[in-house]
Amino acid sequence: MIDEVLALLTPCLPRRSFWTLDWNAIEAELGHRLPADYKRLCDHLPPGRFREFLWLQHPLGGLGASLLGREAELIATVHAMADGTVWEHEHEHLDDAALPGLLYPCLITDNGDTGYWLAATDDPDAWTIMLHKGRDPEFTDFGVTLSEFLHDFLTESYPFGVTLSDDYLLFEPDF
Repeated sequence: MIDEVLALLTPCLPRRSFWTLDWNAIEAELGHRLPADYKRLCDHLPPGRFREFLWLQHPLGGLGASLLGREAELIATVHAMADGTVWEHEHEHLDDAALPGLLYPCLITDNGDTGYWLAATDDPDAWTIMLHKGRDPEFTDFGVTLSEFLHDFLTESYPFGVTLSDDYLLFEPDF
């Protein structure tokens, strides 16, 4: 699915990427591995917004959309609100009390929604996207990978409860 996402976004990019990311160093700083589709996206895309609404937490991102700068803060927020949270997922082998320790942020929106990888397995490529909508106590697992989630967001469905106009750019780089 990552190939389809990149094909959709390539016309929006001013040029090929001009950076090299040291994934070993990034993963070491975070303390966990990252999915291959995410790394491939970041290798090809600069930090920026999808459809003028959804930000990928990119290692090169600015203050608000930086994976390295925001992960600890967003994880702490999940732990702080865990007691009153409703967890919607299909992973029967997971104890809801363990879920906050299995969530790693990867997406944010302009209105405070946060998308997390649900690390329900040791294989990061099998992690699915779990969405927390701003002030809502529910976390919903979409059961799809990051690239599948982005593909759906860009082409078919809009998981945030509002339909966006086709006038929005599919991707707008920050630089």
